[in-house]
Amino acid sequence: GDAGDPGGVVAAPPPTWAPPPPDLKIVIWDLDGTLWRGTLGDDGAGAASDHVEALRPRRDLVEAIAALADRGVVSSVCSRAPRFEAEAALTAIGLSDLLVFPEYDVLGSKGAAVAALLEDVSLAPRHALFVDDEAANRADALGRNPGLAALDPDALAKLLPGPWGATDAGRERLARYRVLERKRAARKAAPTDDDDAFLRRCDVRVVITRVAARDADADRLVELLQRANRLNFTKSRPTATWDVLDEAAGAYDGLKDAEGERACWKVRCRDVFGDYGVVGVVAVTREAATDPWRLRHFTFSCRTAGMRVEARVARWLRDETRGALDPLPAVADLLRVDASAITVETDAPPPPPPPLPSKRALLRGWCATQQLAPFLEEAYNVTCSPRRYEAARFSGARFLRAVADATLLDAARLAAAEHEAALPTEV
Repeated sequence: GDAGDPGGVVAAPPPTWAPPPPDLKIVIWDLDGTLWRGTLGDDGAGAASDHVEALRPRRDLVEAIAALADRGVVSSVCSRAPRFEAEAALTAIGLSDLLVFPEYDVLGSKGAAVAALLEDVSLAPRHALFVDDEAANRADALGRNPGLAALDPDALAKLLPGPWGATDAGRERLARYRVLERKRAARKAAPTDDDDAFLRRCDVRVVITRVAARDADADRLVELLQRANRLNFTKSRPTATWDVLDEAAGAYDGLKDAEGERACWKVRCRDVFGDYGVVGVVAVTREAATDPWRLRHFTFSCRTAGMRVEARVARWLRDETRGALDPLPAVADLLRVDASAITVETDAPPPPPPPLPSKRALLRGWCATQQLAPFLEEAYNVTCSPRRYEAARFSGARFLRAVADATLLDAARLAAAEHEAALPTEV
């Protein structure tokens, strides 16, 4: 038609694929034509173990689900297949224990079903990948879930094993989502409970502990600071790994180059359904004892979405700082939320470090401290100043004077002077 005639304009087809994100957290799988090439109920294919092979399971994708679980990336299902037959088939091929929040018997829009599933797992579409052999389903899911990734099974197979996740040999992340799954089921089974009544039945407890210089949860704290978004109230997201390690595992213990005070806590959470692990990082700083504390980090995992944990911790922090807290507006709003159903427990402070070996070494510089300190301390029982994490950022002269005793510094100066005196004199 004529270029000016609207009837002659052909709309571009909607996208049917989008690449997986680097920080992938969940893969949502179709079943018929995707995880297996057959269709449940067709040509004798069915749930019975002797019929499962007729479905022609895709072993590369089946193995990928297990491998992803070992790296902390969980899997779910969004399928039109009937529940009973689908669950039996998944059990027969060894996947039933590796899937969370599965949705079967989907009759309407798969895009809407994916959106509801992501709401249940408290994840944003930008952390999810939808795998379906039908382009129309992928287009629907992409259109209804901005930021979602979507691929057909053959395209995904070409990307395997993939770079996603990090080692999770105990499949702890999968276990956390199992807890959420049980909790969601209990909530749906009690539709007459209001949110307050349900929270009280959950008996939510948070344990708040000061972060130690070499904290056993350092990796989890780093992950929270780098990846949390929805419940990152300060929007502070250090990009350099050494900077994050500084803040999460050692920058708040008095070995610092800057004036003032710092404090950092980690938050664990559990309820009647299970243990959610470390779900929060809180850090404050002030320049002088007369100044109010300022929030450096107030970050929580999406695992606690809707549990009011962040509101209860905000109230605890206000009390802990004796009201001398200068909260951000978003955190100030949390102080008005009723979080009385949440119980706070505080752990004892970290134990003092063990006595230091008599042999000591003074290290200067990023590369030396990060590489030599662990080697010298573990292999030769040598005390290094600065230590592994503390030295990452604060290796200036002021910091060295703060952490190294006078005799060690005097010995370093004497050695340098003797070295210079031994150098040949230019003629």
